[in-house]
Amino acid sequence: MRGVIYVTDLGDGLGWNGSMPEPRRYALRIVVQQLGEPERYRLIAYSDAAVYRPLEFTSRAAIVSALRHLVADADENLLPAPEEAVRSRIVYTADVEVAELQLRDAGLTR
Repeated sequence: MRGVIYVTDLGDGLGWNGSMPEPRRYALRIVVQQLGEPERYRLIAYSDAAVYRPLEFTSRAAIVSALRHLVADADENLLPAPEEAVRSRIVYTADVEVAELQLRDAGLTR
């Protein structure tokens, strides 16, 4: 059986600090490439301290979904309309500051 401690008086000297520490923030440059096909994209993220594994997506909706975790107000208008016959090209870049949770939700790992 596990014991449970109930704290009813925060001033009782137990040393509990009710404030949560601020999550660590990471300054990143993100780059989205269109990979020579209308619905293939690569998400690249890096900083001076780290490079994250690139992610590849097979639809515009999927890349926008990942970007929503990293860029405030991201929607499909963020990226230009896909071109049919195009070589690999950069279609979006941004400098962002994100928390660890945002990186994980977007699927980015080192």
